[in-house]
Amino acid sequence: MNAPDLSPPLQAQLLPDGSVVMLSAHGVMLNLFPANALEGGPANLWLRRLDGGMPQALPLLGPRSPLVTLAAEPCLAHAASGRWQGLKVDVQLRLARADAALFWHVVVTNESQEPVTLDLLWAQDVGLAPLGTVRINEHYVSHYLDLSPLPHAQHGTLLAVRQGQPVNGRFPWLLAGSLRRAVSYATDGWQ
Repeated sequence: MNAPDLSPPLQAQLLPDGSVVMLSAHGVMLNLFPANALEGGPANLWLRRLDGGMPQALPLLGPRSPLVTLAAEPCLAHAASGRWQGLKVDVQLRLARADAALFWHVVVTNESQEPVTLDLLWAQDVGLAPLGTVRINEHYVSHYLDLSPLPHAQHGTLLAVRQGQPVNGRFPWLLAGSLRRAVSYATDGWQ
């Protein structure tokens, strides 16, 4: 009789600064490029300040982030906090216990008297292939990804991503969205 697998369905391997080394579920690497200590990788959260002149962007993860990593609670994969231009920023990465799902929680508190206009960007490189396949040729893996925006009345646009190359007879997919409301999306970093 085999022992039951008690590992969580989704696992996150992060650097101390929150950079995403690997997100994996059921033998499939969800991200495409693992972060290292010098380069945080393309997966990141960006807080943009839109008031005033040119928009200013703050990376919330990685070596360029001013946030300080906090001792994570058992239910958190990552927690960080810090200040930027009169704003207090708190970030948490929570992994669902029973499902292959993750949630970034970002709380921004304006500590100044001036109103601010902000938005939050989530950048995620998607692989949806086993680690060995991803590391051999990232361009080949990403070439077979199908990206489909799906409108949702309450949550805005959801982005469905499906790997067109079979992985152990299956076609991995993921659904990205916001628990509040996503107002736009891009399927390429140049957009």
